[in-house]
Amino acid sequence: MTTAVANVRTTTETVTQKAEPSLIKQKLENVNPQAAAEIRRFLDVEEKLVTYTLQRMWHLGRCAENLRSNPGMNKAKHGDEPINPIKILAELVDKSESFINKMAQLFRAFPKDSDRDRLLNYRMVSGAPLTWAHMEALIPLYSDEGSRSVFDNLIQRTLAESLTPKEIMQVIASTKNPDGRPTTRGGGRPTNVPPTLGGKATRLITQTDVLVKNIPEIYEHETHNFMASLKEMGQEVVAEKATEIKHNFIRIRENLAALQAFCARTLDDVIPEAEQYIAACINAKAASDGKHQAEALEATDKGDTKS
Repeated sequence: MTTAVANVRTTTETVTQKAEPSLIKQKLENVNPQAAAEIRRFLDVEEKLVTYTLQRMWHLGRCAENLRSNPGMNKAKHGDEPINPIKILAELVDKSESFINKMAQLFRAFPKDSDRDRLLNYRMVSGAPLTWAHMEALIPLYSDEGSRSVFDNLIQRTLAESLTPKEIMQVIASTKNPDGRPTTRGGGRPTNVPPTLGGKATRLITQTDVLVKNIPEIYEHETHNFMASLKEMGQEVVAEKATEIKHNFIRIRENLAALQAFCARTLDDVIPEAEQYIAACINAKAASDGKHQAEALEATDKGDTKS
């Protein structure tokens, strides 16, 4: 007897609930015990975590990555012909292999529990969290080898500008270099300029909060700062990726130099001038209030004299 299949909509595919046991048994008949256990773990997570969240996709991605990368997962239970555990899993849950691999790629981009927690804690300026739809648009930028700066930069831009998944894809499409690699310059929607002082101040505070938080957690962290990540790649990979790596550091230098100049102007000129103007306004209001009080007293005195 078959059971009803409930569908959960995603941005690209329909996710079905756990397949019927007879189908699982059939599909796993020639799968080695290690791979079969991982596939069952995937199915169990998919059934229990019914909401389509990044947390769910991360856990599913971990299972998919174990199937994809761990030695021995492609060994058949019977015979010498290798199996494709990703294909078997895709058939069980009615998805494409590429969709399963997207989940695995998400896990590779955020492989540790601390990375997962950082991902789940991301918030856009609007206050909304990142969704799987956002990561589906962003994940093609992630590279398993070499620099991940393009990927991370667009995540930060998404947070700072509250980009939608569609807008992320528009940014990527409009900023490709001749070699097909996207940059972070240009493209996207026009800058939305806050009309009020409060809006501008809130925008700058929110955007700089992201950077200030990320400085110790990413860029100056002793285990995964720029130099640690560079050395982790190995000299041969660094040499092969040298053009891309140097380009990224040139862009970083340009952006930081522009940011440094802005910070210096703001700290040395804009904020002191604003503070002086605020003080002048307070003093002017106090003087005006005092003048009005004096005029009122003078009018009262004149009235008393006449009486």
